[in-house]
Amino acid sequence: MLRRISAAQPMAAAMLTAKRNFTPTEDLKKIYSSKFENEQYPAAIPASDASTFAKFLFTAGQQKNSLDVIQKDFATIAAASKKLEVFWERSVKVNEVAEFKGLSPATQFTLSWMQANEMLELIPAVEEIYTILNNAQKKKVVATINLPGPQDKFAKEAAAAKAEAAKLHSAERFKGTTLDFKFKVDPEFVSGYTVEVQGAFASTAVGAEAAAAAGATKEVDYTTVPAKKPLATTFGDNVEVEALRKYLDKLAKYDAEEAAEFALA
Repeated sequence: MLRRISAAQPMAAAMLTAKRNFTPTEDLKKIYSSKFENEQYPAAIPASDASTFAKFLFTAGQQKNSLDVIQKDFATIAAASKKLEVFWERSVKVNEVAEFKGLSPATQFTLSWMQANEMLELIPAVEEIYTILNNAQKKKVVATINLPGPQDKFAKEAAAAKAEAAKLHSAERFKGTTLDFKFKVDPEFVSGYTVEVQGAFASTAVGAEAAAAAGATKEVDYTTVPAKKPLATTFGDNVEVEALRKYLDKLAKYDAEEAAEFALA
């Protein structure tokens, strides 16, 4: 459960700060102590821990006119995380990461808050929600397009996907907004694309498994398949095999004797 404290308690203790670490500003403390998550936002976001962090950042960004600065902070975090150890969210103190010291005060505050609740793994979800709020504030809708490879190498698919995104964006609920595009690479795609515009979805993508299955349905001329030479069974040189061999020899001898008696009868 997300831990919050009363305004009367020292904020530094809540953020697990030390003398050398980040100390939150008074305006951030004020937002933190308020019921900011119950305010009206430019986009409807379901309640969750990630949305609480994102709404805090959005409120702080609005007050300081730094929405885009906070947006860039997420890119800085992503770049820095590649240099940190695996599962750094569980072992690194965010206030001691050199790359994080250049983040905006609101983002530093939020990272400390998330770490105090052991929720740093929610950073991607927080970024996604914050981006929705920031874009909604600018009346901008972003279409997420997945391609099999880089946009320049799949220009035909990219153009078709943008046209499809424009169709989805023509819906009444997007009236008065502008359309932007975000391209991603999905290595599982062989061809085609997927488009997502705030819950509206279109796809022509074909994955590797589907392509393989389609190929498997083609007729095969088995007369051209070369015959496989059978391999002789190799018995191991051990006690178990020797005992089995003797047992089978006895059975063979017994069968031969029985067959001879039957012939004489």
